[in-house]
Amino acid sequence: MAKKKIVAPLAPTPTWTPRPFNGLRCHCGERHYQNARYYVTVRRDDGDSRALAGPFAEHDEALAWVSKTTRVANDRDPRAAWYAFGTAAIKYGYDKPGMLNADLGLVA
Repeated sequence: MAKKKIVAPLAPTPTWTPRPFNGLRCHCGERHYQNARYYVTVRRDDGDSRALAGPFAEHDEALAWVSKTTRVANDRDPRAAWYAFGTAAIKYGYDKPGMLNADLGLVA
């Protein structure tokens, strides 16, 4: 009795090809989109996210404000000690001020 040859099915051909990311290299080691706006952000324990400070033209500026923004948020909401703080790049054209800009003295 002849052995049956097992042939694996071919993987489907993708209908799109991913394009390489052409962002700008940042001092933080990541790549960011050109003309992005940067914010200090918070992610609450319920999954909700908010822009707290910004917009900043450079990621370094947003990173420099994370610590102070975290302290102000902790003063306003004791539960903020359990939240995650960081930065986010938002595409060019979104320029709404952060929720804590006035408390941080970032009013333009």
